Amino acid sequence: MKKRIYRIITVLVILLSISFRIFGTDIITSQAAQSTTRITNSYYDYGSDGEYAVTGVSSNGSTTGTLGTFSITGNTESIGNVNGYTAFEVKSDVVSFDYSIGTKYISDDDYIWHIVNDKTKDFDGGKLESNVGNGTVLVQTSLTGEKWITEAVYYDVLGDKTTYYSDIYTSKVLQQVNGCFFRVIILYKLEKRIENNNYGPISVSNYDEKRCAEIYKFYLIDSGENQADATQPDSEPRMELGETINTGKDNGYSGNVPIDDKDPHREWNIGRFYVNGYTRSTIDSNDNTIVFVKTLGDRVTLWFNLEQDIYALNGNSDLYINEDNNAYDQYFRTGNLNFKHGTLIIRYTDYQGVRHDPVIYTDYLAACATTGADTKVELFEEGDYEIALDYEVVEDKAIDTYNDYRIFFKFKIRNGNCMAFPFDISTGNELSDGSITSNGFKLDLAKSRYLTIDVIRYSLKLVDGVYVQDARSNSPAKDGESYTQQGVYQFTVRNLYTNTEDTSKIIYVGTDPIYKALSRGIYTLDEINTMLSEGGVLESDGTITMPITEVPDESIDDGDTERLPENDVPDQVISDSEPASDSSTVSVNPTVTPEEIVDVVPERNGSNNYVIIVVIALIGIVACVGILAYRKEIFKSKDKEQVSYSDQTSNTETKMNDSSDKEKK
Repeated sequence: MKKRIYRIITVLVILLSISFRIFGTDIITSQAAQSTTRITNSYYDYGSDGEYAVTGVSSNGSTTGTLGTFSITGNTESIGNVNGYTAFEVKSDVVSFDYSIGTKYISDDDYIWHIVNDKTKDFDGGKLESNVGNGTVLVQTSLTGEKWITEAVYYDVLGDKTTYYSDIYTSKVLQQVNGCFFRVIILYKLEKRIENNNYGPISVSNYDEKRCAEIYKFYLIDSGENQADATQPDSEPRMELGETINTGKDNGYSGNVPIDDKDPHREWNIGRFYVNGYTRSTIDSNDNTIVFVKTLGDRVTLWFNLEQDIYALNGNSDLYINEDNNAYDQYFRTGNLNFKHGTLIIRYTDYQGVRHDPVIYTDYLAACATTGADTKVELFEEGDYEIALDYEVVEDKAIDTYNDYRIFFKFKIRNGNCMAFPFDISTGNELSDGSITSNGFKLDLAKSRYLTIDVIRYSLKLVDGVYVQDARSNSPAKDGESYTQQGVYQFTVRNLYTNTEDTSKIIYVGTDPIYKALSRGIYTLDEINTMLSEGGVLESDGTITMPITEVPDESIDDGDTERLPENDVPDQVISDSEPASDSSTVSVNPTVTPEEIVDVVPERNGSNNYVIIVVIALIGIVACVGILAYRKEIFKSKDKEQVSYSDQTSNTETKMNDSSDKEKK
């Protein structure tokens, strides 16, 4: 009983272990991929008449509670701090920001602190576009930690007509690849009623009030692995892209006016875009677009180098980038937006021809770190890309003049490999060239979406004793496509953007012996048919058994055959030490001559003798082990029999003595 319980427990432990191996890793990975982290805040108390300020001001207040809680969610890991900011590595994807408002300051009780409407627009030495109202939330970013750009703002978050939601922002790839400082600022005014002021018979309600701010600061950067493998600005080869054009004014950056000597943009550039991190470049003859070919380890990267102080273009403080607060891009159909100090737009088209929504970086020129610095725009995978930088320049004079400018370019990225990988549908194992599978296979392009693949399927039919090959299908293939019908599959892979040779592989699908025979790679179909026509038998495992051919013994003289001269008899056939036999048989390969057969026979016998000796030795060893084990069991059983016999003898003698005593009496 104890053994049975032990066995059941053992089986359960094994099953639990297997289940954990199957499912546990996925669970742990899923939990590790996404985590939510609360960010601590600095609290500011400006008193009743103070202005909201954060630049150059230290935290000067304390409170037992805040208006809400702030957290970030993503695949992040803490890495200490950068310039005093709590820092996180981003392992993958992007990070979402959440500011959830609590109920601490939402109350109808005038005698406790509660949020009230604040009509000021003053903030940090400037002006907000709207009143603070019943709380305002701002998200600001900086590539240096000094020059801050407001990315998002939510006014009157607790007002009667609010549409505020807690998910306030999502980080951008451009920010993470360069490393970016963030600060989330919450502005609000609190009030509570205290004892009334009495002026004779008149009692006046008295209130205490204060303006408050919460600031949450942190830093995000791509993981160390990404940084270590990243392309550097000076990596070669590299190619500069884009040309500046004057698009006119307020026409969706759609015009094309030549930049002449009278144009304020003459003789200088706002900056330069360039691409590196590729192996080779070519031109797509269909549309004359530049194609960057990447190979294993390449990370195609777009950079921008800001060449001008945007507030003093070409060294002229009267020429600067204007804040274009009511702009749109006709080409990308963006709708009206506040482009601020230049907007960068990137649109991606995938291998299926689907145009994704453009990614828009407003205030891009202001966000760039410093003049002369290379800013990484984004890392790219296979696909087609369209890039535009739209900005407005104002020339400050008696009558200000405004001009819109645009840098626009396209490029494509393609993988340079010319391979597709077949995998067994049932086992998931990769199949090599010439492999056979009974279940079928599917093709994996390894994320090379622009390869041209053609698949031909042949069937084999037995006609008049020989196999005839017949093409049954010939069609292009796509990534992940499965093939399960019995037959011979030949697929050819071509890369239209490189000069590499086509890759061709053959996979056999089915259980028919002919496919097994071909997959062995020993004989071609013509050779197999020849062997079958000569009497060969195709076995179920794909091997071919040829008929036995008798080799006459020329050493026997039957009287009817003229004996050959003694010196014409091969030494290998007749020797003084070995008598001639009546007959001998061998398995004949149709490509082997009779003379070669005579030479082969002794070698096969010697090999067989060696094998026989090894087999006999193994049998002897196994027999010895078996005998020892058997003797051990016999000794055990004899011991038990002796003990049993001894007990029986003792009992018998006792009974006989008792019987003898009775007779005597």
